[in-house]
Amino acid sequence: MTNFEKLNKIFIADDEEINLKYFKRFLSVEYEVYTTENCLDGLNLVKVFNPDIILLDVHMPGINGFEFCKILKLDEETKNIPVIFISSLANPEHIKTGLKVGAIDFISKPINKTETLARIKTHLAMGQVQRELAHSNKILDTSLKVAEQKFNVEKDHREKISARLIESENRFKLIFDSSPEAIIIVSVDSGEIIDANNACCSLFGYSYNELICANQNDLLESSKEIIEKNYFAAQGDTQRGSDVRMLLNNLIRKDGTRIPVQNSSKTILFEGELYIFSIIFDLSARQKMEQDLRKAKERAEELNRLKGFFLANISHELRTPLVGILGFSKLLEEEIDDVMLSNMAHSITVSGKRLLNTLKVLLEYSILESEDVKPEWHLINLENIISDVITSCKNSYEIRGLLVHFNRSEEDISINADQHFMTEVVFQLLNNAINYTNFGSITISLATEYFENKKCAIISIEDTGIGISEDKLSSIFDDFRQGSEGYSRNYEGLGLGLALVKKIVDFHNGSITVQSKENEGSLFKVTLQMEKENQ
Repeated sequence: MTNFEKLNKIFIADDEEINLKYFKRFLSVEYEVYTTENCLDGLNLVKVFNPDIILLDVHMPGINGFEFCKILKLDEETKNIPVIFISSLANPEHIKTGLKVGAIDFISKPINKTETLARIKTHLAMGQVQRELAHSNKILDTSLKVAEQKFNVEKDHREKISARLIESENRFKLIFDSSPEAIIIVSVDSGEIIDANNACCSLFGYSYNELICANQNDLLESSKEIIEKNYFAAQGDTQRGSDVRMLLNNLIRKDGTRIPVQNSSKTILFEGELYIFSIIFDLSARQKMEQDLRKAKERAEELNRLKGFFLANISHELRTPLVGILGFSKLLEEEIDDVMLSNMAHSITVSGKRLLNTLKVLLEYSILESEDVKPEWHLINLENIISDVITSCKNSYEIRGLLVHFNRSEEDISINADQHFMTEVVFQLLNNAINYTNFGSITISLATEYFENKKCAIISIEDTGIGISEDKLSSIFDDFRQGSEGYSRNYEGLGLGLALVKKIVDFHNGSITVQSKENEGSLFKVTLQMEKENQ
């Protein structure tokens, strides 16, 4: 609506303030709304505001709604204003009395917002048409009285109105026929198709003449129970108002093929007859897309299973000869007196250990990826595990000149877990901190906290390393992802360490979080429930 269009005015009389506020809240969006709680001063207010329609509560203090309506209809200034009664007692006697005193409609409480708006719009439109017709008749009567020659002018005027009505009907028919969705109108009593648009004819595969008067029950696959249910539902719509009904079924085309469709229908009352207005959506494309997505999902799951199988096989096949190589390189390193050759043997040992660790991560990862994980659940002491891991990594962090601090808890912190997997969690997090910290220190803390009334063990590992950029934080626990990636990356690894940690923690019904800023360091925190649960 533009700023130049005039809003219709609605006058509401109701003795309950809460009802007036409710009406005003949703009607003020489209209309000018005036209210009163008393009919005694209602007539003067109606004359002042000159509303286009009146909503009138039956039970009012002083003068009730029926008496007030009689007064309005006896007054020349207000008799043509349409009145709609509202009441919580919508019995036939009330409705009969309301219509007898001049009302045009009756709305039951509690108020249905959608129904009320629809009725108001309908009656405003009808009132507008009535006023236009009354105006036309007045002009016609005046013209007939004044002179015979004006009769031709009025005749021309009526022809223009008729042309506009025909134009309006043609416009509706054009919109109806041009809709890209199939639209069909069916008689409730007979089930015969009364009208259908071009899209509907195309969907069914029939011509318009073939489709009209055909029975929709012969063209849409539905059980006898569903047909009867829809019939009685449509009959009941006249009592409570029509709701949009959704139905999934198959459409039978003229060539016998069946198409999955969604039928969205609404019952309409026209000239005393009930009709079902339906929009039919072809679901063939959507179903095909769902099937393709399901197949793609199954294929992705199969590929993921094969990936785990491949990783397990390749890591196992490489691990066995590598252990032999490491044994001989260590022996050579200890036995050879030549410094240069000894250093070469040492380089073989260091590189071999790096490769062995990579294979170990691959193997652990593939085990967790498979569905054949057989953990050994025991009550394990986390302080002992952390201390053992720190000792095993001592050579690594001392070579890099790093300090490692362990803030122990005063209480015994034990959890029900797989000791091997939990050792792997601490090792991977500490090893990750060592690899990405060039100078400074690493602090490991062990404590307890309560979450949702459950006591949890908290393992925190904080470093002063290179940190993680904000755009990488969301994917740091994804498979094969690192803080630095590509051929030009400065740090070693496959990007599986943190992914492995996340899988192990999830497997223990725990959680892991990370806080980090680039060039400032990172804090990884693992939360594990201490209460023993059934595994």
